[in-house]
Amino acid sequence: MFLKVSIAPILLLVNFAGMADTNPVKVGLYQNRPKVFTNDNTGPAGIFVELLDEIALQENWEIEYVECQWGQCLEDLKTGKIDLMLDVAFSTDRDNYFDFNITPVIESWSQIYASPKIKLKNLYNLSGKRVVVLKNAIQVDVFENLMAGFGYEYEQITANSYEEAFGMVQDGKADAVIANRLFGDFHFEKFGLNKTPVVFNPVQLHFAVAEGKNTFLLKTIDKYLNMWIETSNSFYYDTLKKHLGPHIRTTEKRFPLLLLITISLLLILTLFILLLFRRRVRTKSHYLEGTREKLKQEEYKFRNYIENAPFGIFVADENGYYLEVNPASEKITEYKRNELIGMHIRDLTPEEEYKNAGQHFRSVVETGKATGVYQFKKKTGEMGFWTVDAVKISDTRFLAMVQDITDRVKTEIELKELKNQLQTEVEQKTRELKERISELEHFHEVTIEREFRINELNEEIKRLKRGQDD
Repeated sequence: MFLKVSIAPILLLVNFAGMADTNPVKVGLYQNRPKVFTNDNTGPAGIFVELLDEIALQENWEIEYVECQWGQCLEDLKTGKIDLMLDVAFSTDRDNYFDFNITPVIESWSQIYASPKIKLKNLYNLSGKRVVVLKNAIQVDVFENLMAGFGYEYEQITANSYEEAFGMVQDGKADAVIANRLFGDFHFEKFGLNKTPVVFNPVQLHFAVAEGKNTFLLKTIDKYLNMWIETSNSFYYDTLKKHLGPHIRTTEKRFPLLLLITISLLLILTLFILLLFRRRVRTKSHYLEGTREKLKQEEYKFRNYIENAPFGIFVADENGYYLEVNPASEKITEYKRNELIGMHIRDLTPEEEYKNAGQHFRSVVETGKATGVYQFKKKTGEMGFWTVDAVKISDTRFLAMVQDITDRVKTEIELKELKNQLQTEVEQKTRELKERISELEHFHEVTIEREFRINELNEEIKRLKRGQDD
């Protein structure tokens, strides 16, 4: 679903980073009130939306909001279906796919909200419980590591939105839910849940684009954020007060003075941390830019080596599906790159080799490396042989270097067959020779026996003659 908000006049030609472009900026919109959400009366709203709309108004950008679930939003950002994503927490893994604006918009942390039927004061209380997490949310891996580190087991349930996640706990399908504290604090009472003291994973929240694309958007956003944060009573602070203020006032009714002072101090502390973080980022930004440029150069050289390698290279995920291949792999298998990507290891393996190929892959997963010679099948159906040297890059990435040795193996097979043939012929000739020798020996024996008999007859004749003479 597309929600179009025209910020610039229709006939205005907008110049982005020196390039004319009249296409709207497509922005992912998911539901995470008060940061990002859809207002039934006014459309897209929230802290990130209103800050972006104000920047777009000043810069004559046309914004087109694209509604999506959180996980799909990130995937659409990767593939270029959208240009910009709101409310994205930085992580080293995400930095592989996205670029972030430097100045964080706001800080947050993850908090656990639970059914009133259970008492939850610490992570141990979650042992054996059903916990709902948002699909592809940054806190999922952190929470898994925390629980695993303490040896606590739990049942993980995934949801596509926070509303769905909170609803599962409300309906008794789960015991607790993990959410960012802003959404959780605004909604836990509506769903009849309890706010627990279990918090973890503080993060900074940013705008994000696909890596290497639309970086002019981030630079412009940083320009306005830096200007607003340094100015009291700016649009930035008015927006925070607008969306955070109502929640403060509703909770004040129960604990008027104490809660007001506590939340005020927390707000001041948060703003101070934001300013401090911004200064730290400023001092390190040039260093980080230089480091990132060096990493990109190294990545370019590495990719150039891979692309021009004389042997085939396959990168597979933990399930055995190919994610990346090089040109040599196309030549060996006779498949195109776009055909190989998404194929499974079994697709290039003859049925009789399934067991060996499976054992090889499991060995890489368990020990980190494996080597072997296996039969493979080409696109034409022709069978070949290759050496496979595989290594584990990470828990979800495995790299295999293959070399086509079909000609060598065929030559070895032919030599072996020739050797067997020669050996058979030698054995046959040997048998024939033995038989001939045996015949000759038998003939020799018969001949000797015959001569011996003739001699006996001659002697007998001589004896008979002597008798006649007498």
